[in-house]
Amino acid sequence: MPSVIFTTTAKEIDIDDIIYEEELLSHSNDICKKSIMLKFYGRYSEGIRLNCYKRAILLTIPILPMDIMKRLRMRGISEIDIVAIKTTQSIGRIFPNDDYEVWLLDRRFWQYCQYLQQYGIQCVED
Repeated sequence: MPSVIFTTTAKEIDIDDIIYEEELLSHSNDICKKSIMLKFYGRYSEGIRLNCYKRAILLTIPILPMDIMKRLRMRGISEIDIVAIKTTQSIGRIFPNDDYEVWLLDRRFWQYCQYLQQYGIQCVED
């Protein structure tokens, strides 16, 4: 099943038969037919509808570089807020599908489960 895969750096892993964010423009006809890998904070992190996909895979938690996180903390924005909001936004990209799957692959997501539940995301061990 074609999936939308989110990560912090798109070329983090090399997967066959996948379209990376940097290649989307040249493969626009393949969107929805093949899996795509997007960066949480990349060029396509907002603004394009991905509701033709039925699976979102989050490879890692959506944390910004430490210097940026430090500046955000100084302004009263916590790491928990960033993770919860960006996770919810990423999953929301595949709506309004009735039948969808979300895989949170990084075990660090367990630290944020109680906060993610406020957005209707339940952490289930499989």
